[in-house]
Amino acid sequence: MKAQGIIIHPSSGIFIILASIMIFGSIKFGLSYQWLLASLSGLASFTLGAASAKRLGIKFLMISSEIALFTILSFSFLRIAGYYSFIISFLWLIVANISSLLIRTKEMRVPIYSIPIFILGASLVIYSYLKIPNIAELRASPSVPIEGAFGMFLIFISYPSIFSWISESNSIYAALFSIAGISLMLLHGFRADAILVILSTFLLVWRRNERLSYLLLVSVLLLYIGVDVIRTKLAISAIERPIFRLSTTYYYSKELASYFFKLIPIEPFWLTSIPLHQSQTIGRGIFGKDFGITPTIFIGMLMDLGFIGMLLLSFLIGSVAGHSYMKFISGDDEFSYPIIWPIIITRTEIGLTQLDLALIFGSTIFSLLLNFFNGSRSSQRRVGECRTTTTVP
Repeated sequence: MKAQGIIIHPSSGIFIILASIMIFGSIKFGLSYQWLLASLSGLASFTLGAASAKRLGIKFLMISSEIALFTILSFSFLRIAGYYSFIISFLWLIVANISSLLIRTKEMRVPIYSIPIFILGASLVIYSYLKIPNIAELRASPSVPIEGAFGMFLIFISYPSIFSWISESNSIYAALFSIAGISLMLLHGFRADAILVILSTFLLVWRRNERLSYLLLVSVLLLYIGVDVIRTKLAISAIERPIFRLSTTYYYSKELASYFFKLIPIEPFWLTSIPLHQSQTIGRGIFGKDFGITPTIFIGMLMDLGFIGMLLLSFLIGSVAGHSYMKFISGDDEFSYPIIWPIIITRTEIGLTQLDLALIFGSTIFSLLLNFFNGSRSSQRRVGECRTTTTVP
């Protein structure tokens, strides 16, 4: 693996963020061996899954992703719709599978599928924003209006294919489109949603201009600090706030680890850390929870599934992320990894929600089917002169 590839490998980002959390947190609050063991075990299982992706094969990834998506959606809607949640989940599973059938013609480069989705998402976000008198009132609310939340979801899943298509013809238009996408995600005042789009852009630009892509990573830090300076009167300086945030995350997550470190979950499945409120189709913005506790990605799994369940889910997520990563590096697929990687990176600190898992496995299903219907890219390269990539048309 080349050095450039290591930088965007899913395990690398998780390791860097967890190491930062541990370093800054343990200096202030002391080292928690339970937190360390859980985090290292989860990371090892995730990395093993990513390394095993090629050996596991397409059938395993497809079947496991289908089962995982159905289970996630069923539990997500169980308290809202009761037993109807299984019917709802089955219908969503059909949608995830049939979408790739509708757009399987790879020669159709214009993303006709994503453009209307993006326009609908942008319209919903703007409509939601115009209904709110001011940002302060919105941030005081326990949830983002459902129109805005669903709109941001649509923007995020349609963004990579449109940006990739535009950047092939005009870099200026691509930059303007990126600014528009980031601005729409910021309308409701939550920088985390905008960071998803920035990280997705980073990956897509990285394939074409590595130096420019790293400037996007710097913009993430500037956005994080800038929003703090604008919106709040801080007791500590904006420069110190990221360190404060990491150490606070460590404190919360180590306390949670000491209580939930069991082989099997001590609470009913998915009732502890990641509830889906009926007014929050995708949580608080794309990210959310109604509380500010950030358990980290593996401690969040530990809370919901116990130690054994955390290892199994970490391995499964690692396997689909590893497959998506390999396809992205080889140039065969620009759809799934620019969705999966930003979710994993941003969730390393705050933990996965049900929607995050649904997006990870849903985009994996879509990508696997789309590449299947488009045929083998490797065989086409052997007989043809042109190299094509798969995006969401």
